[in-house]
Amino acid sequence: MKGELKTGEWRTALIRVRGESVECSLDGTQLFKHTDRRYAAGGVGFSTWASSAEFKDVKITDPDGKVLWEGLPDLTLPSRK
Repeated sequence: MKGELKTGEWRTALIRVRGESVECSLDGTQLFKHTDRRYAAGGVGFSTWASSAEFKDVKITDPDGKVLWEGLPDLTLPSRK
């Protein structure tokens, strides 16, 4: 199956959004390319449906390749005092 994911296996995903153009590839194989006006304003988020996932080695770049964000955000909740 194209784009199949298996438990315990790390894969490399590339999602490219430039204006209304959206492209997604998995391990270098393009899964889809389409136009979607909902993403023209920008923004980054991760989600899954009917599954769970872990993310690592996240890198966000601008169209020229300049790194805007690398790594994962600290999601630790502050302690209550």
